[in-house]
Amino acid sequence: MRPPQIQIKYSSKGFTLIELLVVISVIGLLASVVMIALNSARLKARNTKRLADIRQLTTAFNLGLDSSSSGSLPASGGNNWVCVSASCYGSWATSYPANAGVDAFLAPYIASKPTAPLGSYAGAGGYLYIFGYNGGAVSPYDGSILAGTYLDALMEPPLTPGICGSGRIWDATSNYIECMFKLD
Repeated sequence: MRPPQIQIKYSSKGFTLIELLVVISVIGLLASVVMIALNSARLKARNTKRLADIRQLTTAFNLGLDSSSSGSLPASGGNNWVCVSASCYGSWATSYPANAGVDAFLAPYIASKPTAPLGSYAGAGGYLYIFGYNGGAVSPYDGSILAGTYLDALMEPPLTPGICGSGRIWDATSNYIECMFKLD
């Protein structure tokens, strides 16, 4: 006669530690890929908003120019570079204050001055009105910057074709791309 056999039953009531660790690492990897894509989309959205704000300011200046009895853009007083956004920040806040004459010129054509989005770069930001720029500087990206009146904005890298839209690249570093938009 045969001895009775002992049967061992394995219960599968849960996951093993290895299975849990694999699932957690896959979720972490997917989350990091999503965050990289999300940050890239945020950067593009901030740059798109800056270009839209520049278009809004350009339209307001052109409307003011068409309605001006003098037929010219406003002088900016002693400082040829002035802040025309709701507020400039960083070094631009102290170096380029707003100008009442320029603000009065814009007021009938723009409900409120645009607010530049804070970027991932540090140091400065906002939108500047540059009256009577002498020109002559040469951008390694877009050639000569001619004399005239400009709007200036900082974009976030990377440096890609058309990042300044209708403007010209004045300067580019690993932290920002400075774009100038001719008004006259």
